[in-house]
Amino acid sequence: MTMHNHGDSSLYRRFRHARDDDGYATVAAIGIILAIAAVALALVGVASHVVARHQAQLAADMAAVAAAEGLSRGDLPCPVAQRIAGLNHASVVSCRTDNRDVLLEVTAGVSVTSAHAKARAGPV
Repeated sequence: MTMHNHGDSSLYRRFRHARDDDGYATVAAIGIILAIAAVALALVGVASHVVARHQAQLAADMAAVAAAEGLSRGDLPCPVAQRIAGLNHASVVSCRTDNRDVLLEVTAGVSVTSAHAKARAGPV
């Protein structure tokens, strides 16, 4: 029976280390962490858009109601709408009246995400 003496040959050491599982858990953990980070980043993006959309709609609704109230008192509605939208961190994109109704479109944003919203208000 012949025994093989591998000694310290570098080829044997490389082959032995290539089959070794040391470090596999680290690579798997890094992959899992990266996947979780990607999902978290996507969720932050969606949440940012939802917040911007709600902020824009709230600003549009409040500005339209205030402008309609101003119109019923004889004030110009669009300056009122711009002031109220500005107080809600939004900008009026368009403002017009249709009989006694005020129609607004505003834009609002959170950091890099912005959203548009429309609102209509008039006398009850």
